[in-house]
Amino acid sequence: MKLFVNKIFGWFSFKSLFWTTAWLDFWRPISAKIYLAVLVFLNLAAWALSLVIKFNLKDRMVIFHYTILFGIDYIAKSSAVFRIPIYGLFFIVFNFAIALFLHNKRHDRTLTHILLGAAIVVNVFLLVSLMSIYSINYIHLGK
Repeated sequence: MKLFVNKIFGWFSFKSLFWTTAWLDFWRPISAKIYLAVLVFLNLAAWALSLVIKFNLKDRMVIFHYTILFGIDYIAKSSAVFRIPIYGLFFIVFNFAIALFLHNKRHDRTLTHILLGAAIVVNVFLLVSLMSIYSINYIHLGK
């Protein structure tokens, strides 16, 4: 029984050492740090703009989508504006996890750059969508 317990603990310590070295190897290049810094900045900007929209509108409804042909398509509570930065944060975490896994398995390092670049592009689009929501609501309200 003691041997079995020692094997289990040995397996967990080997896996934790394996993931620790993989984690440190992932953060060694400067590109991963740059990706993280840009993604954190974009997501914090999205959170800040969401807070501005929420506190300026208070408890009024927010126009989320407006088209020239059909007018207002989608209206929701002002607290629903926080979904957009949450989606961005989820996409960041998901892409970093996949990038770490691919980096760990010694696949082509280009895939990690593609994943993290895609996370930047998605967060830029989410930030642009928040700016669009801001402009739709504040031009419409006459502010």
